[in-house]
Order: sequence, then C-alpha cells, then structure tokens
Amino acid sequence: MKSFFRTVACLFLLTMQLFYTPPVYGQSIDKQINVGFRDQTLHDALSAVAKASGFSVNYTMDQVNPYKHITLAQQSRSVDETLDVILSSTNLAYQLRGKNILIITKNPTEQTSQSSNNQVNDIDDNYMSGVLAEVTVISTGYQNLKKEKMTGATVTISAEELSTRYNPNIVNNLEGRIAGLVNYNGKTTIRGTSSLYANNAPLAVVDGLPFEGGLSELNPYDIESVTVLKDAAATAIYGARASNGIIVVTTKQAKEKGKTTVDISGNITVYQKPDYKNYNYLTPAQQVDVESRYYDYYFNGGVIANPIPTVADYINKGNSITPVQYAYYQLAQGLISPSDLDNQLNQFRQNDFAQQFKDNALKNRILQQYNIAIRNRSDKFQSNLVLNFKTDNSGILYAKDNQFNVSYKGAYDVNKWLSVNFGSNVILDRTESSNSNFATSPFNVSPYLRLLDENGA
Repeated sequence: MKSFFRTVACLFLLTMQLFYTPPVYGQSIDKQINVGFRDQTLHDALSAVAKASGFSVNYTMDQVNPYKHITLAQQSRSVDETLDVILSSTNLAYQLRGKNILIITKNPTEQTSQSSNNQVNDIDDNYMSGVLAEVTVISTGYQNLKKEKMTGATVTISAEELSTRYNPNIVNNLEGRIAGLVNYNGKTTIRGTSSLYANNAPLAVVDGLPFEGGLSELNPYDIESVTVLKDAAATAIYGARASNGIIVVTTKQAKEKGKTTVDISGNITVYQKPDYKNYNYLTPAQQVDVESRYYDYYFNGGVIANPIPTVADYINKGNSITPVQYAYYQLAQGLISPSDLDNQLNQFRQNDFAQQFKDNALKNRILQQYNIAIRNRSDKFQSNLVLNFKTDNSGILYAKDNQFNVSYKGAYDVNKWLSVNFGSNVILDRTESSNSNFATSPFNVSPYLRLLDENGA
C-alpha cells in the first residue's frame, strides 16, 4: 500500500512539473532601478543601465556615437521604462533576448519637406492622393473592435453628433439618425415588430452591463457615444435578449492623468403652446352640422323603428351621448321646439373647447437641465462624479416633473491585468400630474362644448 501511495505521489509531482517551468534567469525587465545623469553620451547611459539592472546591453559604437547629450532625471523606474526614456530622442530601439538587451536601429522613413494639400507619401516616397482614414472603433459592450473587424450591421453616434440636436431623451435624439430605429408611444424598436405579444424592445447596455431601466433616464450630458447593433449577429454576444438589437451606451470617463476637470453645462428649452387649428380636425361648427344631419335622420325612422325607447334605455344603462344627440332626443320627445333646437345648435357652433383648453389649461412648456461633472485620473485610479438636475413644468397647469440624478463611477487598476470598477447611480424624481386623459388633451370631448361658462367659471 505504501508503494502505491509513493507511486501516486511521484506521478503527481511529475505532472505538476510539466505545467511549471522555473525561471531561467533572475533578471526581469520590470525590475526597478534608480539611475540618473546629465549630458552624458548614450554609451555611458546604457552602461549605467547595464550596471544597475544586471542585464548585458549589446550595441555597436556606430549606433550610439551620434548621441552625446542624454539627460535622465534620477528616480526609480523599471528597466523598460528607463530604456524608453533614454532612447526616445534617438533612432534606436531595443529587444529583450534572454538576459541580453539588444539595441537595434529603426528603419528610417524619409519625408519631404514640401507641403502637399490632402496628400501623403508611400514607402517609396511617391505621393498618394487622399489622406489617412480615421480609425473607427466600435464598442459592443464587451469589447472595442475596429470597424473593419465587425461583421454585423452597426451604427455609432458620437457625443459631438448628439450635441448638435439637444433632446433630454437619448432615444428621441437617436430617432432619425439611425435607420430602422423607431420610438412611438414610449416603445422603441430597431428590427421592427417580430411578435404581437412578446417584447420587441432592444437590449440596452451601459458601460458593458445590461441596463434594466429606461434609456430616457440616462443623463444626455454624460454620454460619450452610442452604438446600435441592428442585426441578429448581436445574439452571439448577449444571447436571446439581443434578438431585437442592442443599444450600447458608453459614458464619459476621465482622460488626462494628474488633472481634475470640472465641466458645467446647462440647457433651457421653451416650447410654445400647440396650435390646435393646424391639427386639421373638424371645427365645432362642422362637427355640429355632421351630427345634426345624422341624428335628424336617426330620429325620423332612418335607422330603427323606435329610436326614443332605444336611446332612453341606452342612457339608463349609464352610457353617454353627445349634446347634439341629446338635443334631438328631447325634440323627438316633444320637450323642446324646433326653434329651441336651432338655438342650441347655434350656441354649440359658437363654442370652441380646444381654444379654451389652450388658453386656460396649458402654459408654455419650459424644460431646464443643469449638469456638473467632476473627473479625476491618476496612474492607477480614476473617479467620475456627475450631478444632474432637470425640471419640466410639462406645459400643463398644476403639473411638473423634477428629477435629480447623482452618478459616481470609479476604477482602480490593481495591476496590468486586473482592474476594479465600481459605481453608483441615484435618481430622485418627483412628478405631479393627472392620470386623466381629459387633463392632457382637448380631443377627448366634443369640440363644441365649453370649458368655462360665460362668467369664466
């Protein structure tokens, strides 16, 4: 039994040996060294690096002789950082070969001094028409890819493009910029309606994570770019939830190291009251004339034989009828005379409910939004604090919507391969509004009614 366990232990150690290779040399290019010099030759500078690091630095004198004024502030740096600084003003580079550092000469590229409008040179110094194309990077939420490496249908809108048309709702801002994106009655679609009952909304991804809230809640001032992935290939990234497309939002980050930036911005938008005359609906007089012709026909045997009991039963069941219909119902019962009917209809023609609604229930809508962003970045840490306040009087009397948004994002680079990201987003919203459609639109009642009587009550 003991021999069996010894055999198993030996096999385990042998297997572990296959997965582990001990270091061959003690030197590391990441080793910290502390060297400094002023107006030294490159030969002396490289010799100092070799002595401090333990590496063997190999070069020819023809390579280093042209450089006789090398200066380096003395401080602790890694070997590769020290070499980068020393060789930055030369035409030399280095390669690591085991415990040897090999100094090599870069391939020179000759450039002509003559100016050329919209022209660049190729490797043979021949002029080429056109200029270098801008490199476009597309964010899929999980990773950033160059456009030529993307196989799906994508559209990217930058913050500069978004700022050309201000809209507090990012989806409304995107509508008209991206083919296929439709936002109607608060519902957004990219790939059309694929089901009558299932959810057709696209998946929203903010800074790499699926976003369960509404995109209208996002701060438009804090958006760096928006990428829309429109085709079915998006499901390969996020699964079935992306079958309706993806809207990827990348928010702004601190960019300059060692610098704190404060951005203050604001926007005030004033909307005039709507002019209901441009809606091309029937005027109150036209509506009265249309109903008069119908109910005159209705109560004179044109539709049913006994209209009076039918209408009476309809009213007793709690159903509503129009004022013109009720006037003809009274005439059919003999409760009013034809002249009384004409007087009522003429009064209805003079009324204009939509105009009264505009004058007494609406006000000019004023939308205000203010934003303060404080961003800071160091070698390993960055923080982004954004405060946003939005107030909207809704354009309707006794209604308003105030929203305060506090967003904080931070990141700490533990090392080259590990970064810790953290953040918090708090939205405080206070809304005062009416749930009744009668308070928001004049077209839910007959246009020939009155909102106020002759005394303005």
